[in-house]
Amino acid sequence: MNNDQSNKLLKIQEILDKARKIIGIKFKDLWDIDFNQKDKGSIGNLIQEKLFNISRNSKKEPDFLDLNIELKVIPVKQTDLANETKTHIYKINNKKYKVAPKERMVLNLINYEILDKETKFEESSLFLKNKITLVIVYLHDFNLPKEEWFVIDAFIYNIKQNEQYEIIKKDWEIIKNKVNDGLAHELSEKDTDLLAACTKGSSANSVRNQPHNKILAKQRAFSFKIPFINSLITQYRDQKEIFELFSEYKKEYKVAYDYNEVISELKKLIGTDLSNYGNWNAFGKSPHRNAFKEYLKLNNNLLFDYLISTDYKIVCKVLKNNKIQEEIGAQHDLNIYDTINNNFYDSEFYSKVVLFKYIVIGINKENKTIESIYEYSFSNDDIETLEKVYELTKDEILRIMNLDQSDRIKPNFIQKGDDLLVHLRPHASKGINVYNKSSLNITRQTWWINKNLFKKIK
Repeated sequence: MNNDQSNKLLKIQEILDKARKIIGIKFKDLWDIDFNQKDKGSIGNLIQEKLFNISRNSKKEPDFLDLNIELKVIPVKQTDLANETKTHIYKINNKKYKVAPKERMVLNLINYEILDKETKFEESSLFLKNKITLVIVYLHDFNLPKEEWFVIDAFIYNIKQNEQYEIIKKDWEIIKNKVNDGLAHELSEKDTDLLAACTKGSSANSVRNQPHNKILAKQRAFSFKIPFINSLITQYRDQKEIFELFSEYKKEYKVAYDYNEVISELKKLIGTDLSNYGNWNAFGKSPHRNAFKEYLKLNNNLLFDYLISTDYKIVCKVLKNNKIQEEIGAQHDLNIYDTINNNFYDSEFYSKVVLFKYIVIGINKENKTIESIYEYSFSNDDIETLEKVYELTKDEILRIMNLDQSDRIKPNFIQKGDDLLVHLRPHASKGINVYNKSSLNITRQTWWINKNLFKKIK
């Protein structure tokens, strides 16, 4: 490493140290500023301007241009939800916080004309702007004003050193190929695993021209989905030094499957005996699910790693007469404050329920073999229905908030019989049966997917 490279690394280390010095300090104790409570990007702009003296911009170059480093400020939320797919524990100021990513990480706007002409991911505008990124993570809390919030972590990642690099590269190619084919108007966040083309603009009607087709396409931006944000926090949290991020060794990347390859691999598991895996005598501990996870991890670790790190949710069910007997849990609870404060496409419901692909592993109760496998992924037509479900749910929450809540209220949420793809049920766990931090005196609710949607893999 020459002197120029050493000096550059030292400057990058200084930036990281500067970000980490404000961990745990409330924003009101850092800066005297009048927060716009409705400005979604106000925290990111605040840190960019006040901490690093970088003015608001939408440049195609990285924010720290001399170091080729982009800055991203992302929120996490404190959670006590039992069905949160992935959580992280932080200890700040002698207090423990159990947190989960709140939303996707938006990168840069997609220029369809430029993307159409790009040929290599490592030479693309996306890669050049976001190759090395300083991520500052702050704790978002709807129950507190913004000035009471604070940063809980800061780290730098090099996208080429991330274990999921090949999956991200594959996702970029999927998005680019649609644009090349004149199908930018058909892009969907569901097309890809970690890197997505999310809608971006003042409304869902923000559109722009696309190459190879006269149909206007929605304005979109590249973004990282929540599973990738989870992987970043897991891999880089509490980072103190950054030298290893710029080493020359070749990183061992996770395998990038496409959907058909996943289904093909899962079909091979039908007939597998799980009786020698897990602990089938562990009462109330989902022994069938644990047995399947243990089997897959030992016998097909590449597939196991891919499924747990991308947008798949695996559900194990005991079958009766080779049929699913109950509805399928979406593994996510209704978040009251998120629902009333966000539109559908920015909601947890969209990012943590709608965008995922669901696999049901059907297990024979008697002989403990994998008897059949089912799958479902919401289509674009489904998403229109789910947006209606979301708005009806929001309306019901707001209605209840205006009622006298001295007594427990039974909400009129979407039910299975409404035949709207999903429904809400009261949470089964007695320990978390109320919304402790909200003004709603109702039982905590969990999202479920109607079982009739699932198709058996043949």
